[in-house]
Amino acid sequence: MDTIRGFLTPEIIWFLVGLLLLLMELVIPGLVIGFFGIGAWIVAIVCLFSEISLNAQLGLFIASSVLSLLLLRRWLKGIF
Repeated sequence: MDTIRGFLTPEIIWFLVGLLLLLMELVIPGLVIGFFGIGAWIVAIVCLFSEISLNAQLGLFIASSVLSLLLLRRWLKGIF
């Protein structure tokens, strides 16, 4: 049980959530879900280097997801 608890650190959870969202983008086209995966990976990187509260993690997730969606969607849509 302690092995599982040691595996469930915030950075690993956010990484897995991001991976799941990016894989969902491949199945459900629309070029939206993937940006939330990128946001989750940004939170995972921040959690890897510093310890932040859950509220800060959620705020960073929302902000980075929406910001990347607004800044990159039109550019990526032109490529694909």
